[in-house]
Amino acid sequence: MRSKGIRMVLLLSFALLIASPVSLTTDVPRDSTTTITVDAGYEYEDARGTTPAKGDLNHDGVVTQADAAIALQMAARGEYSEDADVSGDSMVTSLDALLILQTTIAGCRIVVNEYEVEVADTIRIPIRVEGGVDVGSLDLNIAFDPTLLSAKSAQDGAFDSTVINLEADSGVVKVIAFQATNPGLNGNFTVAEIAFEALGVGASTLDLEIVTLTDSSPHANHLDHSISNGTVTICQT
Repeated sequence: MRSKGIRMVLLLSFALLIASPVSLTTDVPRDSTTTITVDAGYEYEDARGTTPAKGDLNHDGVVTQADAAIALQMAARGEYSEDADVSGDSMVTSLDALLILQTTIAGCRIVVNEYEVEVADTIRIPIRVEGGVDVGSLDLNIAFDPTLLSAKSAQDGAFDSTVINLEADSGVVKVIAFQATNPGLNGNFTVAEIAFEALGVGASTLDLEIVTLTDSSPHANHLDHSISNGTVTICQT
């Protein structure tokens, strides 16, 4: 009950702040090694100092509802921390607090949708992340029925670098994607798009297997997540 109450207070607070986010500034350069103390007991340093997981504002090694509350307080007071700026927009607002809270409730989701096509059709199927926070790398497999679908081509998504191994007849496509130079990805975005040809009548599941999913910190912290598999139903022309 206590956890549910905290969550409700946070969500109500977001509703009050979301319409008028506060733009936050600091006189210390973003690449400075100087520690910025924004609240008693909380210090934030850049990658040349301490590098906690994105959103871990009390530096206890995990991202919790307490961190979302800290981010909300920072937004209300006009304070800035790179660790709290999970949206990457150089501000700390109620959006950042909401993104942090979202990860504590269920983590992000990796999603493939449901499709209906006809034999011989080519269908482009995106693999998407919903509710991501500071996503730095993702290694996944997507399995399908090779008697019904053939993987023909692939297109990169939002990550800096993506490697896609089609192996059309194997029934599995492997996708390895990561951020090379840019910050971790946030919100909803496409990991990759796979083009399949429908070979025959039937239904093929699109089963996701997440090998690794990490944030963009040097420690490559594991990110909690859930999976939503898809299906392609193929009808006679």
